[in-house]
Amino acid sequence: MTPAGLAQSLRSRRLLIFDLDGTLADTGTAHERAFAEVLDPLGLAFRYADIAGMTTEAALARIVAANQTQLDAVVMDDLARRKRVIAREILSRDLSPFPGLVAFLDSVSWARLAVCSSGSRGTVNQSLRTMALADRFDPVVCGEDVTRGKPEPEPFLRVLDLAGVTPVDALIFEDSPSGLASARAAGIDAIRIDPEAQGVALDADALAVCAWPALVRSLKETVA
Repeated sequence: MTPAGLAQSLRSRRLLIFDLDGTLADTGTAHERAFAEVLDPLGLAFRYADIAGMTTEAALARIVAANQTQLDAVVMDDLARRKRVIAREILSRDLSPFPGLVAFLDSVSWARLAVCSSGSRGTVNQSLRTMALADRFDPVVCGEDVTRGKPEPEPFLRVLDLAGVTPVDALIFEDSPSGLASARAAGIDAIRIDPEAQGVALDADALAVCAWPALVRSLKETVA
């Protein structure tokens, strides 16, 4: 998709839905560190890329299965609780939006903005407050708001229901394979956010792949 085509697509949407982790900001380091702090003492190995975009509970279940072990429900609940506490403490100290994000949000005044995250509400709210973005998004759908999280379509369909918008009038911004799979399953177009991308490029799993500054440029260079 060309920058002009991307700008035209953006202007046709009434609702823009944003993932948080890896899309609005680089939270991956904090979450990876939090998982490591609770899992390393148990000798459970993991690769963060394999669980990015998943709820904490789903990520822990995958890690435990990959390590070919079993933990009872009480232990799993405690691991999830402690992981969240550690992640929130890290994120409360140092978290900034990706370059160009705030400028992009300022450029799309015609659209309603929503967040759809696999994170817990406490962690999501903490992150948005730290970045001074808490008043930018409504609705905000979090992991505990749905029964089946990403890559299932339920999270994004929940956002559509709350906003009263159809799939054709919405556009999703995601970074993870599970999030993009969820968008496809919900029948909603998506743009893959890659902070390292240069310009706007084609992407097999989305309308395009780009970083926030490229989206800002595409809107500025194209007359509505």
